[in-house]
Amino acid sequence: LVRTERALPHSFLAGAPRKQPSSSMASRFWAGSSESESEAESEASSEVQEKAVKPANRWATVSDSDSSDEGERVVRSAKDRAWDGMRAVVAKVRNSMKINDWTGIQTEFDALNKMVDKAKTHISKEGLPRFYVKTLADLEDFLVAALKDKEAQKKMNAANGRALNRMKLTLRRHNKTYEADIAAYRANPDAEGEGDDEDDDESDD
Repeated sequence: LVRTERALPHSFLAGAPRKQPSSSMASRFWAGSSESESEAESEASSEVQEKAVKPANRWATVSDSDSSDEGERVVRSAKDRAWDGMRAVVAKVRNSMKINDWTGIQTEFDALNKMVDKAKTHISKEGLPRFYVKTLADLEDFLVAALKDKEAQKKMNAANGRALNRMKLTLRRHNKTYEADIAAYRANPDAEGEGDDEDDDESDD
């Protein structure tokens, strides 16, 4: 038998031609990709700018605060600081006087006199602060009254009684140095002078 072969079409052997993607679909794909990349770059740029702005704003805020503090800061002289320190201790002396605490009076009186000694340069120029002289005069009167009150002395504990006796010797010896100042104060207690403290009168109440 003779085998006959049917010739296949050339198009079948070569394979059907592939369908090429349309140009409009490719354009949309690349356009979408380009837009996504553009958006990502824009967001990254915005984040960098925000990070750069925030520290600048923070430093600007700190700078404004510092400027405000400097504007409100009041510079006090060395003499004023010394006087303020003495006033604070005088207030403690008077608080101890109110409760008849001679141990506290003695402790704070010693501290006050040390501060006066440290401020002797200012005192030589300005004179004794009037509130200090007033304190010495008031302590003298308070001591005299305490020594006359024998019943109150009997009720004192041992430590308070010893402190009273020590103050009797200490105050009399100490105040001899300031007799003229104390006498001038007693002659005109209402006169105002350098270093007068308005709070002294209130603390006596």
